[in-house]
Amino acid sequence: MEGNFFKIVIFFVIVVGLLIYASQKAPSLFNLNIFKGGSFNPFRASYGPPGSTGSNTGSRVSGGQASGGQLSAPPNPSSQSPTSSAGYLSNIPDNQIPAGFTRSQLSPYFKKITIASAYGSVSGFNQVRLYSALGPTERVNITGWHIRNNRGDVRIPQAVSDFHPNGFSPEADIVLLSNSTVSIYGSISPIAKNFRTNKCTGYLASTYTFDPQIPQSCPQPYERGEITQLLGICQSYILSLSSCRMPEPSFYEFISRSPQGEECRRFLNSITPTACYEKHRRDQDFFSNEWLVWTGQNPLDPQHDVARLYDAKGLLVDQYSY
Repeated sequence: MEGNFFKIVIFFVIVVGLLIYASQKAPSLFNLNIFKGGSFNPFRASYGPPGSTGSNTGSRVSGGQASGGQLSAPPNPSSQSPTSSAGYLSNIPDNQIPAGFTRSQLSPYFKKITIASAYGSVSGFNQVRLYSALGPTERVNITGWHIRNNRGDVRIPQAVSDFHPNGFSPEADIVLLSNSTVSIYGSISPIAKNFRTNKCTGYLASTYTFDPQIPQSCPQPYERGEITQLLGICQSYILSLSSCRMPEPSFYEFISRSPQGEECRRFLNSITPTACYEKHRRDQDFFSNEWLVWTGQNPLDPQHDVARLYDAKGLLVDQYSY
């Protein structure tokens, strides 16, 4: 009995000691704050020092996170103010802002796209020529821009960027790179399309009448060694062909009378716009930076006028007086 008594006393002392220890440590042991409103919330556990709430609610977290620990959405480029454009426009001297306009009425492309020339004529022929002076990575869509003057308004339409001789290439928006030119005519396109010129579009002049003439800079349709086996008269005729010129039907008839004329005819048949396109389409310099556009509108005054170019938002890009 005496042994059991001592065991009970020792057990009682140990229990009392544990209770005293627990009462001293209770604030730190129960500062986890995992109970709120009577419900268990493990995500509200506090790991801060005693006296702090330890919650990350309302805190600002770096690394792309917003308050509350939630990831914030990336900035929307369309909603950002064009700081670079604003900086560009703020550096334009006051004396370069056209009379009657304020700085806020200038386009971000003010003087980056310029009217190089503009004129009208008594016969009704009008032309406005644009030029782009852009940065190496800048691209500017000018379809939907307007040219306004004292007599009317012309909207810049779409054009074919990659013109195929079959004529089925679709038109799309005109997107300019640096050092591009756009010739805008008041007449109607002879091929019923606007287009960017390339190495082979000069052949169009063999079939259609362009006024003014389109660039004639087609690549040579033969290598000298390819025609040495042909009749001398055939070689002479091929060598006489000017750039972008197709063989005349009359020469086909003439050469067909020769016993060896068939080989000449076969080679002449290879001098076509389609053959040029297929052979050179992948050349690094196949496409030019020149666009030809016909609007069918002739608003420019043949005597004197002022042409103003506006972007799609109605902001002034450039003006030209004559």
